[in-house]
Amino acid sequence: MVHIVGIDPAGAALAYYLKDEFEVKCYDMRKSLGTKPCAWAVPKSLERYIKIPKDVVLNEIYGQRTYLNNKLVSEDHQRTPLGYILNKPAFIKWLVDGTEIELGRYIKFNGSDPMIKTKEGGIVVIATGSMFQNKNKWKLLTYQYILENAKIEDDVLEFWFYTDFVGAIFGYSAGTQGKRWNRRIFKLRRIGTKA
Repeated sequence: MVHIVGIDPAGAALAYYLKDEFEVKCYDMRKSLGTKPCAWAVPKSLERYIKIPKDVVLNEIYGQRTYLNNKLVSEDHQRTPLGYILNKPAFIKWLVDGTEIELGRYIKFNGSDPMIKTKEGGIVVIATGSMFQNKNKWKLLTYQYILENAKIEDDVLEFWFYTDFVGAIFGYSAGTQGKRWNRRIFKLRRIGTKA
């Protein structure tokens, strides 16, 4: 059996590829799939590896704008999609369909070794990304905001960088849900001291 700790893009994609050949069990400390605020936007090139179901695509992205200290420094638009905004919870659920899932389970570690009981020959894969609590590393905080009526075009990703801020802010339209438009802005910030 393959045990995958962390059910977000990396862990879910691994489960997707392994589930036809191996018995797979996935663990996540969150109680719902796809709630970690990352990976709603994916490049079109992902389709070379995983067929993206049309019902999880919220929006097609045809362009990008990049700002530095609120000044536009780059803009690009194309006739074919550069990528997609996905309904991440639905996409993750689709990827792990057919695997055993345990949500709300926090895996403890003994040093860097996960404390999971496995049968002989069991494999454990850590796919938690920045959620992994390693006290010797820098930590990243991620914030997600859903803004009503934000002025972001439906088919454009916008990125904002600031010289006095470590990280980035980016925004996109998440399509329509009824009459409401959702816009998400993610703000990544590095904590200033090592633990």
